[in-house]
Amino acid sequence: MPFEEYTADKSSSTLDKTDRPRCLSTPEDALINAAAAGAYLLTDRSTLLRQTWVQSIPNNSITVFFEPTRDDDVLMNSCYSLNAKVSNPQYAKGTQQFLDFLSSPRGQDIIANYGVRETGLPLFAPVIDGFATTFLKGGRPHNGRWVFSSRL
Repeated sequence: MPFEEYTADKSSSTLDKTDRPRCLSTPEDALINAAAAGAYLLTDRSTLLRQTWVQSIPNNSITVFFEPTRDDDVLMNSCYSLNAKVSNPQYAKGTQQFLDFLSSPRGQDIIANYGVRETGLPLFAPVIDGFATTFLKGGRPHNGRWVFSSRL
């Protein structure tokens, strides 16, 4: 059962054994299974829209009941770019250039429009918005796009 108490095996220090349970399925699998079962699920915007686009969830099978409307909402799923200080020095310059690009106007424009052509809505939000300003609540997957009841 996914919610059974987990007891970590602290007898080994190998990287494949951690103090947390292994993932039971991918976010995509969890979404597909929840749609098939008519179950509730916490998921992120990009997983939902990507699976809508590839049509792995049936038309009209799910909807969004809650999504963040402020950048301090309890379920805000922010993305972070991290640059480890202990990383290989030969990659430091390229890593910093990539992080600079992500925060540049061009990088932010790519982030703001990523997925629009495929799904009709952006998968992510630029930093200036703080959260996605195009909402999914009340919509449903239909023929690879996220649509609202009035458009079905």
